[in-house]
Amino acid sequence: MVWAARRGHSRPLLVRHRPKADPVGMDEDSHWELLHQCLTDTTIPLDVRAAGAVLLLFGQHLARITALPLNALTEVDGHPVLVLAETPIRLPEPAARLLAELAAAPPPSGWAANSPRRWLFLGNGPGRHVNRPGFGRDLRLWL
Repeated sequence: MVWAARRGHSRPLLVRHRPKADPVGMDEDSHWELLHQCLTDTTIPLDVRAAGAVLLLFGQHLARITALPLNALTEVDGHPVLVLAETPIRLPEPAARLLAELAAAPPPSGWAANSPRRWLFLGNGPGRHVNRPGFGRDLRLWL
């Protein structure tokens, strides 16, 4: 349309800019309530609970959370830690237990018994981390 107007083939077109609404944050009480739900509510799928806990505790993007390698969950000086961007962060007990449970969970059906497990959040195919648009939707649905 700009090209046509500049060459006299049409009238100039004015499109008004619609400002975006300010983002709405979460109040502190809601934040802690959601974290408590992630750590304790066993009716929520384990991977969704674990991703929600990491998101709420450390503010990581979902894409980074789902691509955490299995060895990101380790121990330093006898304390469980999660390594984020090469920085080991000591995990509080409920979160450490939740992530350890996720790490010990069996792989999805269809994986060969000798398939290596490299990711904390397993995808449907052997050797792949969860990488599906529906995972974020699941997180919003449950939490």
